[in-house]
Amino acid sequence: MSLRIFIPGSSIDQLKLVADINPHAFCLNLINGVLDIMPVAHSTGKRKTLIIYHIVGWVLANPTSLENMVPLRWNTLTNAQQNEAFLPVTPNFIIELCSQSDSVQYEGWFIDRHQNPPEVKIYTLNANNQIVMQTLTNPSQITSTILQGFVMSTQGIF
Repeated sequence: MSLRIFIPGSSIDQLKLVADINPHAFCLNLINGVLDIMPVAHSTGKRKTLIIYHIVGWVLANPTSLENMVPLRWNTLTNAQQNEAFLPVTPNFIIELCSQSDSVQYEGWFIDRHQNPPEVKIYTLNANNQIVMQTLTNPSQITSTILQGFVMSTQGIF
């Protein structure tokens, strides 16, 4: 079990300070004023790198797919917001690799490799703007409904 630290009453400035001091040592989140500091384990980092590899491969193979998504969100930000270290936007698509201490909350893809067999929970919004969850058990690949054509192999992630 790894050390995980929660600091209530935290601010974005404190998050920036901790991130600047520890650029590669921790995974940091600031949710509802609680700073969550988690060390990054080697095996988790290796799997996250594999996920990034799949996404980069998709982006390189489909360079025009993001042209319509990114500018729409970016252009709504002020110049000051565009220069912030942590942008005040919610991503269109999220992949979260579950660590042993994580719980499932509002994720796009929640990959739980600690389940036996491994599970992937996919969260989407239906026509009524309600969150719908689909659970895949030990899938060999995961297909995005948001990123057209993005299919990620789970080999090496589980």
